[in-house]
Amino acid sequence: MAHLDLSFPTDTGAMAVNPTTNRVYIIGPAVVYVLDGATNEIIATIDVAGGINTSYASIAVNPETNRVYYTAVGRTTVIDGETNFVVATFDAPGRGLKVNPTTNRIFIMARDAPIGKITIVDGDTNMLIDTVFLPSGQQWGGSGLAVNPVNNRVYIANGFGWSLDGSTDPLYVMSDEPGPGGVILSKVELNPVDQSGIEYQWVELYNTGASEVDISNWTLIPTGVDIEYGSVGLTAHIPQGSILPPGGRYVVENPVASRFSSSQNWLDWTGEGLALRDAQGRLVDWTPDLTDDGSGGTPEFWQRLPAGQSSHAPSAWEFK
Repeated sequence: MAHLDLSFPTDTGAMAVNPTTNRVYIIGPAVVYVLDGATNEIIATIDVAGGINTSYASIAVNPETNRVYYTAVGRTTVIDGETNFVVATFDAPGRGLKVNPTTNRIFIMARDAPIGKITIVDGDTNMLIDTVFLPSGQQWGGSGLAVNPVNNRVYIANGFGWSLDGSTDPLYVMSDEPGPGGVILSKVELNPVDQSGIEYQWVELYNTGASEVDISNWTLIPTGVDIEYGSVGLTAHIPQGSILPPGGRYVVENPVASRFSSSQNWLDWTGEGLALRDAQGRLVDWTPDLTDDGSGGTPEFWQRLPAGQSSHAPSAWEFK
């Protein structure tokens, strides 16, 4: 076994390897060093968003797309492994980060929160597509995150080996399997200016398939909510016995208004995305961040056009 003494200009932290390109990515203070695995030489230094404390940063590689993901202090940076250029940055709270190369999704875990959460990002569009809130009472650590791309399972561990409430549930497992096709999110009303209040917010589901779909116990989750507010239950649950026929539409109304107050907001009209999951927790569909400040004064809402298309590009949605 060879021993290599590599000198870096600054302190270093975690690292990740792309076995396809034989490149090693090493975290430095607000930078990522790129090491050529053949020569063991630093071939690039990339400036990234985040603080100088390397212990609060994480890095991961998708060898299928040759993309590198770095997260620190609530900010995630996407690097093109071919050019070593930053191609995207986005806000995503958390310190743990893993990639599923099979589904091309990125999982970013919050740390030290009484109610932890996983932010899920689509690697094709770099869009936040879902937020999964973890069981309360745990000290979710940034390093306790792993992905199995063979069975599309994500494993989240209580990183400190103990819980805040004394519970014995240190491991949380969630599915990254694709959900059934056919059902899409087709319309979203964030700010119904033609009604008396925000309790009239609604979202429409549309079955584009040729067969009926049982949507019993499916959930619709706002992806822009914060941890504290999410704990009161902003998830909309579709009741048992709900069947969506071919070409059928189903409207999900504001679930918070009925549970807490008729004037309680469900969706944030200043910027909100939505994720639809089936009864097994599989991600069926999602929207980009949508906004509606109500300045138009007319009953406009977001629509996926032409009707029935399933593209996740922001350009697929029109406000009219």
